[in-house]
Amino acid sequence: MVQEEQKYSKFLAAITREANENREAFLAEMKEYKQQKIEEAEITEQQNYEGRLQKLKGVVHEDCGREISHKILDVRKELFSEREKIKNDVFEQVRVKIAEFCKSEQYNEFLKQSVGSLKEYFVDGSYIEVRSQDKNVVDALVGIPVKVNDEILLGGVRVICNDIVYDDTIDTRLANQSSWFEENSALEIN
Repeated sequence: MVQEEQKYSKFLAAITREANENREAFLAEMKEYKQQKIEEAEITEQQNYEGRLQKLKGVVHEDCGREISHKILDVRKELFSEREKIKNDVFEQVRVKIAEFCKSEQYNEFLKQSVGSLKEYFVDGSYIEVRSQDKNVVDALVGIPVKVNDEILLGGVRVICNDIVYDDTIDTRLANQSSWFEENSALEIN
């Protein structure tokens, strides 16, 4: 069991390491892109500002301030969009790795561990939800009904017990990592 946990930890560490490497590359690219767009906006607006200043100094000041704000908002929108694209790319790569993992023998061990950790919630009326590919494996592990839930796309199990859901699906685990990634990826936009 310790060896299985070590394998699982190594797998998660590898995914995390790869995500961090991708994040660093994306961060460098994002910083360069951000600086370039800000410089372009500043140059354009500075030229506009100097030309109008000679004619109507007061009006130009107000107009340029407004235009710079709009340009900065546009650039920020682009940066937010790019950040979301980066996150989606990283998580798509993770999904590919998870799909590979789910085809391995290690995944069956993961299912056994997951079911074992949730057995304490098995009571009369409880049932387990899994993706269709996992039904036979989980059926062999438990003595309660196993139902296919098409919302579980990546794998894992979910126990339903008296309208309480104990979710140990990879889908939920990955969704939880999305928030962590946003907080810790250093893809901040100031």
